[in-house]
Amino acid sequence: MDNISKSVAIIGAGPSGLVSCKSALECGLLPTVFEKNSDVGGIWSVSSGKVWDSLHTNLSVHTMMFSDFPWESEWYSKDFPPHTEVIAYLDRYARHFKLYPHIRLNSTVISVYSDGKKWIVESITTTAADGSKSEVKNKESFDSIIIASGMLEYQRPLNIVDIEKFTGTISHGRDYKNAGQFTGDSFLVIGDSYSGCEIAAELTMKSADVSVTQLMKRPSWILEKYLPSPPTKPDDPPKLLPLDFLFFSRVGIDFFATNFKTLPEAFKVRHEMLSQMCAKQQSVKHLQHELPKQDCPSICISDNYTDIVKSGKIDIHPQITGIEGKTVHFSSGESKEIDHIILACGFSYELPFLDHSVLKDIDYDPNERVVPIILHKTVFHPTMANIGFVGWYVAALFPIIELQARWLTLVLSEQVDAPTKEQIEAGMNAERAIRDSPIKLRIPHMEMPVIGDDLAAQFGALPDLQKIKDEDPHLYHLIYNNFASPASYRLTGPYANAELATKILNDINNKYYINSK
Repeated sequence: MDNISKSVAIIGAGPSGLVSCKSALECGLLPTVFEKNSDVGGIWSVSSGKVWDSLHTNLSVHTMMFSDFPWESEWYSKDFPPHTEVIAYLDRYARHFKLYPHIRLNSTVISVYSDGKKWIVESITTTAADGSKSEVKNKESFDSIIIASGMLEYQRPLNIVDIEKFTGTISHGRDYKNAGQFTGDSFLVIGDSYSGCEIAAELTMKSADVSVTQLMKRPSWILEKYLPSPPTKPDDPPKLLPLDFLFFSRVGIDFFATNFKTLPEAFKVRHEMLSQMCAKQQSVKHLQHELPKQDCPSICISDNYTDIVKSGKIDIHPQITGIEGKTVHFSSGESKEIDHIILACGFSYELPFLDHSVLKDIDYDPNERVVPIILHKTVFHPTMANIGFVGWYVAALFPIIELQARWLTLVLSEQVDAPTKEQIEAGMNAERAIRDSPIKLRIPHMEMPVIGDDLAAQFGALPDLQKIKDEDPHLYHLIYNNFASPASYRLTGPYANAELATKILNDINNKYYINSK
């Protein structure tokens, strides 16, 4: 069978679905993308995205990009762009690589299963004409399937005492747009991650009489978006770099891997480093960390949250002990009248359209916060052929979902060998060990160069660092010492673009490392 005749169904047209479609076309496959919304973008969608009006990314454009489609300077107003610029980037990506002819909008997938030879997709397509809507049910077969539906759709069930007795309004953070959508002035935000902290901070600006309370069991480290980089020479002036440049570098990853042999050891040092980065936070009562600590650090990214808490505009409590009407009682003994509760405490990772036969061998648990499904290297199903997952790991960074999509489509198009049974078993055991470990990671695979290099090595896209070090020290410096740009995965391997990749790496070096002050 020629590759062009091999069909692949892709579920979802968010970032994972778009990069899967592009990679499928690159490999000569024939993709059909099913998207239930009226536009692309997933959580960034204009019509139904899970973002609020003022949201800016907490990672820079250099992480929020695909390896062969860098942001042009006129496309973004800031290194950490507003969500409107992210969806514009995704739309440009889809147009540039001619993805739209392969995308079916308003098409909800209701069932996916295998008949033993093909993958069957049952869907409902909604069309509107003359002011009325009509639905068409479809049942189609495909040679392979990519699950790229995203993880941030369904609210995580919560166990909050007396929540059913609350007589104010309850909403989920995914539905929050701005403070103006609420009539009252007393808020309780439940959740201490990025969305919880940013929403709480924004609500304090609603009016002079606003009251904002936040439920926080334990504080995260609150990092600002630009951090000082370690000087290369003792007399070098400090440089402020986007925080992902400091956390996503191969030299930094190797430092921890070489110097600390156990996770608690590494965590202890990271807490100490974070304490220095977040020195202002350590002077704020409800945000203080007692050191030493050896658990996995929890990080939140916000430029103004710490100052707002310090000013007293956000009142933090660790636990609710009871609710009566609009009165919420806290473990501190204090009670407050609350008009609105906003649940910013995560998602349940649902796959409602997948047949049980697909789910049974991947230990699927929608409420497992760390590893909801067990896959080989976050991509491959252990027992079923011609199916893979893209973006189904917690974090789902753009560069990593692209590597997942590239590897998967190369395997589906038979340009790269599929993993062996032994490799899959080892990969499954590694993921299961993360889930079962007594040392709980907040976000597994968050260290982008680690999972990125591992995935790239599977299909020949990992550059030979030792060879580059010997032959081109400057390029080696760009790849190893600087930010681990996704462009490094286009230097070699299938569908490489070494000229573009080198330009991207040099542009980053010139802008941030040479000219940065």
